[in-house]
Amino acid sequence: FSHFAIGPTVRIQGRRSENDNPALKGLGSVGTTFEFGGFAATTFRHRYSVRFKVRHGLKTGHRGTIVDAQGTALLLRYGPFSTSVSAHTSWIGNRYADAYFSVTPEQSLRSGLPVFNAGRGFRDIGASINGYVNIGKRWSFNPYVSYDYILHDIALTPIISQFGDRNQLRAGFYVMRQFTFGKFQD
Repeated sequence: FSHFAIGPTVRIQGRRSENDNPALKGLGSVGTTFEFGGFAATTFRHRYSVRFKVRHGLKTGHRGTIVDAQGTALLLRYGPFSTSVSAHTSWIGNRYADAYFSVTPEQSLRSGLPVFNAGRGFRDIGASINGYVNIGKRWSFNPYVSYDYILHDIALTPIISQFGDRNQLRAGFYVMRQFTFGKFQD
């Protein structure tokens, strides 16, 4: 193995308001969720990586469990530029599924959607093409295009089957800053 890392992970999942989309009317809101957990990742042959994250929502929001798995292969590296492809999947627990995909009898009366009980399981599977442009020593600009296919029970929820699509395409970018803990290195 070229590199192995393990550690904590923190994520803030933004609030989903029933006013965000007409399809959510009557379903109530899911509050902002603070997700805490851990990750394990390894890189081998300086070209391939595998990463697992386990998080659990605390106190507010969904209060559920999410497990993410991702494999990445470096395609090209030229100076400060590189590209990679990734495959990923997510597994969700019952509380997460209920918060985002179930429709209770009360919600059904308010929204007009049929009652639906989403269960735990794999939520999606997908792939992405990622770009990296190193800007200085510890900064990078990262554009991406990602496709996800919503699986099983989750795709059957009336929220998706009546108002959405099990095929999810996203494009965007993020800016990343690397931090080193322990012995200070510059």
